[in-house]
Amino acid sequence: MGARAELSDRLLLDGLAEGVIATDPGGTIVYANAAICGLLGTPEGELVGRSLASMVGAPASAQRARRYLRLCAQMVTHVTSLLDLDRVLALVADTLVRDVDAALARIWLHDPQTGRLHLRASAGLAPAQAPDPSAVLHVIRTQKPCIEHNLSAYPDWVRRHGVVAGAIFPLLPGGELQGLLAYYSRQPLGDEVIDVLQGLSSLVTASLHDVQSMQRVHAARAEAEAAHRRSAFLAKASAVLASSFDTEATLGELARLAVPQFADWCTIDLVDEASTIRRVAVAHVDADKIGLVHELRRRYPVDPNLPHGFPYVIRTGKIDYWPEVPDSLLVGAARDAEHLRLLRIFGYQSYLCVPMSAHERTLGAITFVCSDSGRRFGPHDLALAEDLGRRAGLAVEHALLLGPRAGAAGPPPQQY
Repeated sequence: MGARAELSDRLLLDGLAEGVIATDPGGTIVYANAAICGLLGTPEGELVGRSLASMVGAPASAQRARRYLRLCAQMVTHVTSLLDLDRVLALVADTLVRDVDAALARIWLHDPQTGRLHLRASAGLAPAQAPDPSAVLHVIRTQKPCIEHNLSAYPDWVRRHGVVAGAIFPLLPGGELQGLLAYYSRQPLGDEVIDVLQGLSSLVTASLHDVQSMQRVHAARAEAEAAHRRSAFLAKASAVLASSFDTEATLGELARLAVPQFADWCTIDLVDEASTIRRVAVAHVDADKIGLVHELRRRYPVDPNLPHGFPYVIRTGKIDYWPEVPDSLLVGAARDAEHLRLLRIFGYQSYLCVPMSAHERTLGAITFVCSDSGRRFGPHDLALAEDLGRRAGLAVEHALLLGPRAGAAGPPPQQY
């Protein structure tokens, strides 16, 4: 009786013009009539045993694949016109959330010197722990993508936000790991999503390479221009040093030449045979602070035993160089609270003091300071300052030896 009824139902359903599919409780197709097979272009009998979810998802998957393909093409056109790496990274992260169904997208860049990852772009959720450290270490070690379809072992934020799958892709411009792209979604990762992630990772990698190449070109050009400026400055300084036997006038002109071309302010001090230190030149980009420099010297006379600064340089003949001036240095040099306040007014950022030496004798010191300009003295600046100190030392020695006898004979013929 039951079998005849079931057969009768099947015959009835087979004759319907509408498509009919029946599944078991697990979603597996157990019946599909001729109409649905015709609509889907599938031979009769082939649908039975397949998952209904796969039948429903296939057209949607194909649509997503086409949409993602168009998206990648648009991104290539847009990103290749950008040389701002931060904009590229932010654009990719935002696009993954907005258009590729990411719940969370992040991009890190790798610092090869420290081995650390620095977050440079993030969109979507901001959980405290993401991604899984073990997955990150796996990608760094293998330099291959890590695709995770089951995140049940992840921290609570995954379950709390309904995230079910994720992927981490390495960024390998030039074959070296320089970053990671992470993607987490509330939907399973289909092949079309993995393909678009691979495409966007390649796009970010290419952008990294382009930006780094451009940065190298710009850096080389900037260094060439800086080298030309240093050579021109040294040539002008040499001409100044050779222009007169009047030491104070010459050194004053030298200090003014250094500001602002080489530093934000400059002082020059000489020492006599009695070890008395005398300031002979001050130049500052802010003319109002020149008086403050003199006031500071008047209120706080020189301590020749200071462990830093021009007294140290004159006493030892060694350079005192601080690419970055910490506040602790000012605190250690200050004699009282008012002294510290005045020192901070000058805004020390980078400090360089070189001896003026000739024939193993230190005749004085030239101090250069960077403050409001934000510049920092580097190795090339240090080399130039050392060279300038030697030339100035020879010029001072020459003036001391020959100046009194030169009288009105005019400027010395030597070049320094």
